[in-house]
Amino acid sequence: MNSYSIRDIIRYRELDWQHSDDFFYLVDIPNQFESFVLKPNYFCCGIINKGGITIEVDGRIHKMGKQSFLIYKPDQIVRIIDISPDSQGAFILFTKRFISYIKEDISKESHPSFLSTQFTSYTVLSPFSYYRLASFFAKLFDLLTNINRETWEYSAKSLISVLFNEIDVNLRNSIYNIPNSGNIRETTLVNEFKALVNEHFLQERAVVFYADKISVSSGYLHRIVKKQLGITPGAFVNAFLFSEAKSLLSYSTYNISEIAEKLSFSDIYSFSKYFKKHSGMSPSQYRSLFLSN
Repeated sequence: MNSYSIRDIIRYRELDWQHSDDFFYLVDIPNQFESFVLKPNYFCCGIINKGGITIEVDGRIHKMGKQSFLIYKPDQIVRIIDISPDSQGAFILFTKRFISYIKEDISKESHPSFLSTQFTSYTVLSPFSYYRLASFFAKLFDLLTNINRETWEYSAKSLISVLFNEIDVNLRNSIYNIPNSGNIRETTLVNEFKALVNEHFLQERAVVFYADKISVSSGYLHRIVKKQLGITPGAFVNAFLFSEAKSLLSYSTYNISEIAEKLSFSDIYSFSKYFKKHSGMSPSQYRSLFLSN
């Protein structure tokens, strides 16, 4: 199988990109995509902000939604199975040549970087890490759009170095659980748990639901999640719920009763009690404070 390049992507998707054959970034995920099997000669990494992608990497299928982080690397076997309509994300593609200016080869297993071959292809980010990275990507892309053409590649490389550090910090608790012979199963189960939470947290908050889905006991799930993520399964589910509540109050036009319904609370009173318990203020107070800033 021949290697697939960044320039191949640009040609196949009929994109307008003149800066470099060794680096590319995108926010809108196009409806026209490669549905065939390919072997990239580049790294691809980023986050999903809206919609979802189903992708196969080295024979393993990943169904990713909002708050998912994806990475695949040169010479892996990749196939995009499906992209949901109107999907959006923040992705960068770059070759080893583009990052060769970095003194230490960050793609080697000896270096504690997310680009190491030790790390899995995808993980579900914590709400805090997701919103931090989403904001960072947005600012980065804005800068890349406005760089002078004559100095574009030099400036882009400097900015990407900063991005790598930011990704490393925010993924440390997600994909830095390097499996050894004793915990490969645990790491796999925790990743499955995180993916299930991302898919079902609006309707399902009971830990037993997720334990049943991955065929383990609630006690065992509690131990391995606490061991690898530093929080309990219940706290992990709640982090997604509370983050979504804050997002809807901050950015949506839904009234509080509608938000309570979308978050599967029985009524506005139970939602208000929940939100005040975790934030110290009522939903209306939080929305007013956000809009006033």
